[in-house]
Amino acid sequence: MTQIIRAQHPHEILQLAPVLAGGTPRNSALLLLFWQGRTGSAMRVDLPTDDEEADAWAVGAVGSATRVGADAVIVILYHDGDIGAGELPRRALVNALERRATAHELVVRETFIVGTDYWGDFRYPDGPRAPAAEIAELDGRFDGLPEVAELASGEEGTPSELSEEAAQQQRAVVDGLVDNTDPVDATVLTAQAMALDPAELDAVTMAKLSTLAQLPGTREEILTTLIAGAATARLLRSPDDSASVTDLVTSILMGDEKEVSIHRLQRATEFWRTVTARTIPEQLAPVLGILAWLHWATGMCSIGAACAERAIELDPGYSFPRTVLELIDSGHLPRWYEEQVRGHAKATAGRSGYHVRSEP
Repeated sequence: MTQIIRAQHPHEILQLAPVLAGGTPRNSALLLLFWQGRTGSAMRVDLPTDDEEADAWAVGAVGSATRVGADAVIVILYHDGDIGAGELPRRALVNALERRATAHELVVRETFIVGTDYWGDFRYPDGPRAPAAEIAELDGRFDGLPEVAELASGEEGTPSELSEEAAQQQRAVVDGLVDNTDPVDATVLTAQAMALDPAELDAVTMAKLSTLAQLPGTREEILTTLIAGAATARLLRSPDDSASVTDLVTSILMGDEKEVSIHRLQRATEFWRTVTARTIPEQLAPVLGILAWLHWATGMCSIGAACAERAIELDPGYSFPRTVLELIDSGHLPRWYEEQVRGHAKATAGRSGYHVRSEP
């Protein structure tokens, strides 16, 4: 069902923002997107390391909001440090975003910053600072809303590498596959494994998947199965339909199709993160390339970029993660992600207040 929440005071907005985003971010901006006075969506955008990059950062942030048809935003900067009692940090970012937003007729309603000590309001920079601790827990009036953890981003959100002992154990499993003469269908294996709870995946299945991901043909079948299912992936082998299916797959990989299930992609991402976490270093680059694309496809661009960069470090000649990085750096969002965000606009048009979507 949909739970309607009316938030009027800044601390209420700051409490609700992580719920909308699915977690509390670090070193990021949350853009609360509005359509006709109501919001149900938040986009997270990495903060640049240098304020000299403010203009370029604002172009990407405002572009993301306008591409999904938002007419207004509330901007919350999450600063990895104290903000103290003096001038609010990161003012250059807010100024650049407001200039860019004005040029694109996007209304910036309010601008806040949350530090490790206090939170402040850029509209009243000399006003009193309130403790950040007061927004860490939801007020009683928000009972029933989901609790949120810290929202992982960048390298912090990528799967941990195997320890040397675990890598040796998994290498033995991979080496054992050489003696297995039973043919393995990449699409069937991927579909069957994806249907399991990640905790049920055994070492042999993960070794088979990471090994099949090394070959361009089966890697494409795995990714297509994750996105659209085994039936579509099998069509890649059919000479009669290969051209049209290849065009479809290419269109999906570039984010140009809107009839893609983001819920399936989110499930695929969690599944493939489990496979990645059990992949030996020498096989990791292609597996990380798939994970990079899945994170971009579900709106987790900073984790996608970190996965892609690790894949390129491991194998500079592997081109697919470079394509993912180009999509992310250009600010391009998949059409299915845009459609999901726009769905909130259709559900909330013409009404006032904030709303939070909760599970039935």
